Amino acid sequence: IRKFRMNYKVAGKGFPLLFVHGLGGCIENWDDQFPVFSKKYRVYAIDLRGHGESEIPEKSYSLDSFTDDVAEFLKAHGVEKCYYIGLSMGGMIGQNLALRHPGLLQALVLADTAPTPGFDKRHDAGEARNLFEASAKIAEEKGRGPLADATIRSEEHTSELQSHSFISYAVFCLKT
Repeated sequence: IRKFRMNYKVAGKGFPLLFVHGLGGCIENWDDQFPVFSKKYRVYAIDLRGHGESEIPEKSYSLDSFTDDVAEFLKAHGVEKCYYIGLSMGGMIGQNLALRHPGLLQALVLADTAPTPGFDKRHDAGEARNLFEASAKIAEEKGRGPLADATIRSEEHTSELQSHSFISYAVFCLKT
């Protein structure tokens, strides 16, 4: 994309399917899903700005900037509509994408995420936003290592959520 060099991988043929990782994650989070889904879909996975092998821009680590990066990536690859699977922060980005660029999504699968639409009206919005912003600041200043370490220690269920059988079932239930 124009703002920075975004790392991604792509495989398969068929209707586009995009995987978006969470804060501190990378495209490798989806390695188990690629062989399964690339048999039926054109599968993409991206490293968000400042994650994995993507460049680390100096500014603009916000939900809107991540969302616009995803929209620009899809348009740059000629994807007019896709299935979107987002894990954690990737799910928040997916919800925001549905609001800001609704024409890009055929379906949205959210895994282990928080609500984004109407988020500011929730009673716990301030606490959640502070946590998100603090995590983004750590990623911006120190890289994804400290966040990945904390995530691995605090979320023992991550591997279960990323197992291909769980996500495969969710996507194959979708209708084109």
